[in-house]
Amino acid sequence: MKALEPDLCYLCGKTLSKPTDKDHIPLKGLFPPEIRKKHKPTKLITVRVHKACNESYHSDEQYFIYSLYPFAVGTYVGDAMRKYVREKFRAGKNQKLVAMMMAEFDPRPGGLVLPHNQVVKRFDSKRIERVLWKIVRGLHFHHHDNEVLPENWQLSWSFTTRQEPGPPEHFKLFRDVPDNEPLGDYPGVFTYRVQRFVEAGASFHYWALLIWDSILVTIQFHDPACTCQQCVPRPV
Repeated sequence: MKALEPDLCYLCGKTLSKPTDKDHIPLKGLFPPEIRKKHKPTKLITVRVHKACNESYHSDEQYFIYSLYPFAVGTYVGDAMRKYVREKFRAGKNQKLVAMMMAEFDPRPGGLVLPHNQVVKRFDSKRIERVLWKIVRGLHFHHHDNEVLPENWQLSWSFTTRQEPGPPEHFKLFRDVPDNEPLGDYPGVFTYRVQRFVEAGASFHYWALLIWDSILVTIQFHDPACTCQQCVPRPV
């Protein structure tokens, strides 16, 4: 484990005080128990945070995993996650969460019949964004000497699955930036790229997260210290 023992909680930005908890970056739940048992991931990043701060994300992180794993079915990790969810359901656990996830599938959106037996999968974008931003904030904290990004910040993000024809054009341009190799010790579960760009007085970050080798998420936001016209005055 790459353990961080900072003075600040990266989730709230305040000085650490007891009770504290150990947070995994990215969330440990991305690794199904079967994968953890077989491959024993020992290089996960852990960081000390306030226990209350960490627990405030628990339900959203569970929703994140249950709502998104269907996009990874057919992959090694995705199939292990499906097996885990089914075992929990049969044991009478997380049944409301499974029901919520199943209700997000719509075979006839707006009464339309989609070709090739396709269905629409919806999700709560606010909850998904909250977990994505937590992951980015934790990795930023790890890479930038315990620098805390604000909990509430203006960002834009895109979501692409392996069922789609290809990634967005802005990601293709970003991918080809020099010295931009993917990071992360477990690419079948989670890998990422990140760059900070400074241009025409603007300072912004571009992150690309690949989850379960199936879901590509791009996240873009201006640096808190940016002084461009968009950022001054500061967004509320």
